[in-house]
Amino acid sequence: MSIMVIEIYDALIEAGASVEKAHAAAKVLADAVVKPDLSPLALKTDLEPLRLDLASIKSDLGWLKWIARGVGIGVALLVFKAFFPHFGGMQ
Repeated sequence: MSIMVIEIYDALIEAGASVEKAHAAAKVLADAVVKPDLSPLALKTDLEPLRLDLASIKSDLGWLKWIARGVGIGVALLVFKAFFPHFGGMQ
């Protein structure tokens, strides 16, 4: 079932086209209008697995941050010990 564009139909009638031709032209124009294809858009249900993957990555990054901090503190202590060998330790 096609839809007729009333504005085009009225304009063709006013321009002097016959009723049949105006009717046919308005139907053809209405069928030619491109309707948007929304199928490539992501829905919330499509994004749920991605959300779970991001949560997993976020928790892994949390552990990596703690490991990096521990290594940084260890390096800082070694540098401190290299410059101050007798500070607070046994002689």
